[in-house]
Amino acid sequence: MTEKRALEKELESYQGFGKTSEPESKLNEISHITEIIENQPLQFDDNLIRQMLECVVVQSKEQIKIVFKDGTEVDQPLS
Repeated sequence: MTEKRALEKELESYQGFGKTSEPESKLNEISHITEIIENQPLQFDDNLIRQMLECVVVQSKEQIKIVFKDGTEVDQPLS
């Protein structure tokens, strides 16, 4: 019976999870983090870029296509 009560309490805690204002607090946390990151310069990481890219295709003098390993393709005009 003790184990059953403990499991019921645990189940109640899971059922109540997420019904509070947790999404709002997560949204506030993300907003705060993006404000901090906005003002920080990012360093170029060649290894990270190489891991993400499948290839870069030169389409013309004015445009290239960037193909990522997940299949995403981005057409980028050259200025």
